Amino acid sequence: MSGVNTIVVSIRLKSKTSERLKKLADEERVTLSALIGHILDSYLEWETFAPKIGMLPMHKETIKLLLAPLSDDQLKQVAHTSAIKFMDAIVLITGELTLDGFLDLTKIRLSRSGIAFNHIIEDGKMRFIINHHMGRKWSVFFCAVCSTIVQKLGYLPKAGVRDDMWVMTIELKH
Repeated sequence: MSGVNTIVVSIRLKSKTSERLKKLADEERVTLSALIGHILDSYLEWETFAPKIGMLPMHKETIKLLLAPLSDDQLKQVAHTSAIKFMDAIVLITGELTLDGFLDLTKIRLSRSGIAFNHIIEDGKMRFIINHHMGRKWSVFFCAVCSTIVQKLGYLPKAGVRDDMWVMTIELKH
């Protein structure tokens, strides 16, 4: 953790909680301190805000079932409303609507859902890649959510949708 200011804190835990944390730290091959730091960071960057912005955990299969009867046009309509709510969440959490805020919150949201997300910056372009294993309908829906937000930020996204993955590219402003 070079370059990061840290402090030493003592905490009181239930014996069972301590045992579970030690076991998890061993499984993940990290120190107990690193694991607890990660848990606290996670709590502060997402769990404190998720209920306030209307997020709730839902099984992937349930989402797939809910999306199944919708046409692509219906998915895009729902996505537009979801994008507005997500932009509000970005402002609440980061203080302003920016591309960096969108990226940060999207990474956090997807990582908490076990969805692989990557973004690559090269040759003046940023490429978002999401691999979710939730089917084409979710690709259409979430790509439309992200495209709406990116357009609101002043970028013109180009997207490709597949069954379990979507890719969106934007030209970065100089």
